[in-house]
Amino acid sequence: MRMKYKNLFGSRKNRTCNSCRPRRRQAIYPANAILPQSEQHLQEQYAYFLDLLGIKFCASAGGMRTSMSVAIRMKRAGYRKGVQDIFIFEPRGQYHGMAVEVKYKTKPTPEQLKWQESLTKRGYYAIIVPHKLEFFDARKFMEEETMNYLALKGA
Repeated sequence: MRMKYKNLFGSRKNRTCNSCRPRRRQAIYPANAILPQSEQHLQEQYAYFLDLLGIKFCASAGGMRTSMSVAIRMKRAGYRKGVQDIFIFEPRGQYHGMAVEVKYKTKPTPEQLKWQESLTKRGYYAIIVPHKLEFFDARKFMEEETMNYLALKGA
């Protein structure tokens, strides 16, 4: 179905509407690629895993390098140090949602540990990936914890 949309500058263009366009997500890396192994890539692969499951989630801006002015604006807007990297907005069992702190070769900070404790007390399933795990073991840990969480009964 072709529809006319007005873009930001006022001109009209024929485009296929999003509801009619088949949604296809390309693999992040080709099947035969040597995967980079960093915390960033681990989180990217986990986000892709959650997308494939159709899970409602959001990642925080933690770990991103920004300019000082952007960092100040983020702080004023409510960003807090130590907040978990990914939040899953799917209540299961006794939990309101799941919070995941992605770790690969780095130890959690005291702020991250405090957030985990605080979220757990408030009824969230909060985990921190053990920092001593190898890349693929860390990915497997996150995927298994997520599947165990999603398998909980009730909501």
